Amino acid sequence: MLAAVLLAAPLAAAGAPLAAVPAQAAASLYRLSTAVDPDGVVHVTRWGHCRTVHFRVNVSLLPEARRDAGVTMVRAATARLTKASGIPFAYDGRTTRMPKPGNIGGEKTGIVIAWTDAAHTPYLTTTGPLGVGGVHWVMSTSGSGWKVTVTHGFVVLNWPLAKGLPGTLLAQGPSRPLLISHELGHAVGLEHAGDDGQVMFATMTPTTPGHYAAGDLAGLARVGNPKGC
Repeated sequence: MLAAVLLAAPLAAAGAPLAAVPAQAAASLYRLSTAVDPDGVVHVTRWGHCRTVHFRVNVSLLPEARRDAGVTMVRAATARLTKASGIPFAYDGRTTRMPKPGNIGGEKTGIVIAWTDAAHTPYLTTTGPLGVGGVHWVMSTSGSGWKVTVTHGFVVLNWPLAKGLPGTLLAQGPSRPLLISHELGHAVGLEHAGDDGQVMFATMTPTTPGHYAAGDLAGLARVGNPKGC
């Protein structure tokens, strides 16, 4: 499963975080990546319980002066995701591997996050999206039936388009750190939310919160380890 994020409306200055969306709207607050087994049972696709997710970052296409910042921004986003989901992450260094259709499951590292462009991965075009993220899962059988486990994930960030966004996480509105948080949500099993007050909404707008909101957190609780490891 994979999903992308787009940008709508001009960038806005920082503002107050959005208020929590009422619980009765929960159906639109988050969506989970799922798989259907041969018996017709729907499974939520998630990383193994309390498994440390190792990741590498590809900054080879960034200007040299921006590469360290590109790594730091990703590492900060994984720290925010750990706090929100309980999923442990471990940085394994830089890589030159580029996520492309068909090669996601062959990577030794759990997630590859690449700052890239349309010339280097078919997930992107010159006009969008800003980023794409997704998961690779496997299905297996045991005495209790079928099991679905995410083994790999990926994130590609469209540098020619994203470089125009603010490099600092804002209270509200589009930024490169927010883009990374959104795509990492896809890489741990979240799909697009139907509510525009969530980070996982399909489009970043001037009122998108700079933090995982109520629906995002509810979804992350389903795919993560909310009680910690």
